[in-house]
Parts: sequence; structure tokens; C-alpha cells
Amino acid sequence: MFKDFLPPLVHDVNHTPPFYGHEKLFEKFLHSLQAQTLHHAWLLTGPQGIGKATAAKILARFLLRHADDSYPTEIPLSEPEDAIGRQTLEGTHPDFILIEKGEEGLSASKNFITIDAVRHVTQSIQQTSSHNGWKVVIVDSLDDMNEKAQNALLKSLEEPSQKTIFFLINHTASTLSPTIRSRCQEVKLQPLSPVLMEAFIKSNHLALTDAEKNLLILMAKGRLGIFQSLIAYQGLTLLDQIMDAIKEVLTRQQAPYPLCFKMSETLLKEGDIVRDLFYYLMTWYGHRTTERIATKDFSNPFNDKEKEIFNLLRPLSLEKWLTAQENILESMHDEQSLKLEPKQTILSCFTAFERAL
Repeated sequence: MFKDFLPPLVHDVNHTPPFYGHEKLFEKFLHSLQAQTLHHAWLLTGPQGIGKATAAKILARFLLRHADDSYPTEIPLSEPEDAIGRQTLEGTHPDFILIEKGEEGLSASKNFITIDAVRHVTQSIQQTSSHNGWKVVIVDSLDDMNEKAQNALLKSLEEPSQKTIFFLINHTASTLSPTIRSRCQEVKLQPLSPVLMEAFIKSNHLALTDAEKNLLILMAKGRLGIFQSLIAYQGLTLLDQIMDAIKEVLTRQQAPYPLCFKMSETLLKEGDIVRDLFYYLMTWYGHRTTERIATKDFSNPFNDKEKEIFNLLRPLSLEKWLTAQENILESMHDEQSLKLEPKQTILSCFTAFERAL
């Protein structure tokens, strides 16, 4: 199977009441806290979009609310709207530091977490906390750090300040320094079950048909953050347009491709968030169609349009289809690493299907 590609999706990880899943993390954390064996660095690993950053922020606010070391018997997952919640959300709490990529944050960079941001943290945690409470640092994520930045972070992990705790988010194991992992208490988080995903849908009173609900759950793969992005940015409509464009290439087999061209124009106007969602859906549907071609199982399409696409896929070679998918992923990666024109990348994603014919 080809390499996965998951661009950074925008979803609200600052405050999502109520929270779903990862009960074992909260139980383990509270037990360690009450037993006074709390590790100073918690590494939360697992696929992007499953709630790692949200969980870290819940734990951060829990510690900041209990500066006197008197802890309740459970961690509330539906949090009160109080001053600490607002301060952590706005980034104004003196004992809370969030490091993430973004031009408005400490990194002042759209694409990665800088070593300067890590140095700022190193200096900040040396200062006394307010009310003799905890100082909390969240790094979201280690995937966005280069080797120099990770090495700078390692120094803080090796020489922890008193009552300072780190929550380190990591989506992809290959991006993580083994030395950092060895200095942390690692907790591997899993995607949410379909039951929990349905509970989220029900609690938020989302107006979805059964077919829409089932397809969104299938597309999100247990990642609530991605599910929220799909809802917020009309993921079902976007997938429908992608399928139309794929069908156009497989049917016409040579340019011009008016639907593909129109979609590239539209996505360019929509901006980075919707374009990232497009790349995610192209990757997701690439995995889905590759599996069907590999197994020759074209049963149970989720709608009539996919049934038509499955009929077009039946005679295609798996080897050629994999080549097309690899070319699509390369185009996506090249846009990010080489700063290429997004419109051309989108068109390349579709014209790559010619290689499968």
C-alpha cells in the first residue's frame, strides 16, 4: 500500500464540551497525580485528529485549577466556563504555554515550530509559577519540529523544573526522536469507536441522514477532529465533486477536463483549509479504491455515483493504479516542500489518473 498523506486540518481543539473517548488516559493521569508519581513529560501518540491536543488541554486546565494540590476524584470532561478556561483559550494564562506552528504563535512560522519558540519555553519554565501551582507546556506537535528544535526541547525534558509538566503531541512515530520518547511517559491513543462517534453526533443534534452519518464516520476513521472538519467545510459535497472529477478523467481519458479545471479554480478561492480537506479526501478515497482494485471486490458502493466509478475501475491494473496514487501523493508533498502553485497541484492530482488507464 502507498504512503499515507494527511495535511494539517483545522479543527477546534481548544474547547470541545463534552469530550469523548480516551478514558484510560485520564484515569492513568489522575492515579499518578494522587499517588504523587506524576511524570513530568507525557507523550500522547496516535493518528492526527483523534483528540490528543484536546485531551492535553483538559489535563492542563485541570492542573491549573488545582494549584493547592487538592485534587477531586475525577477529571471533568465537560469543563466550566471560568477564568482559567478563557485564559488558556486566549493564551494569556501566565503558567500555560502552547507551542504550535502558526504565524500568530510563538513560532511565528506557518510551516514549523522554530527553535526560538522552544528557547522561549526554556526561559519561561525557569520562572516561578503564580500561586505556587503548576506550569504547563503543550507542544502540538513534535511532527512540526525539526531536529534542532527537538534537541533544544530535550534539554528541558532532561532538566525539568519543579511542578512543570509537558504534554507532547505526536502523530507519526517516524518524526519523533528516540531520545525524546525515552524521557517521556508515553500513552498511545486510539481512534474513537463508531459508538462514540454516533454519541457525538447525537449530542450535537447534527441533522444528518443515516447514509450521510455512516459515510462521514467512514471518512473520519474514528478521528473526531477530522469529523468536525468534514462537517464544518462540507466534506460530503467536496467528496461528491472529487468523484465527479475522477469519473471525468476515467471516462474522457485525455484533456481537456473541464470539471477538474473548475474544481482547481474553486479550491484556490476557498483557501488553505478547504484545500487541505481536499488533499485528505483524495488520500482517503485513494486508499479505498486501491483496496477495491486489489481485492477485486466492488460490492457495497455507498451511492450510485461510486457504483459508476467502481465499474470504471474493474478493468484497471493494480500496478498502474498504485503508480497513479504515488504520483498524487508526490504532487501533494511537493506543493508543501517546494512551495509550488496549488492550482497546478490540484490538476496534477486528477491528471495522474491517466497513468492508470
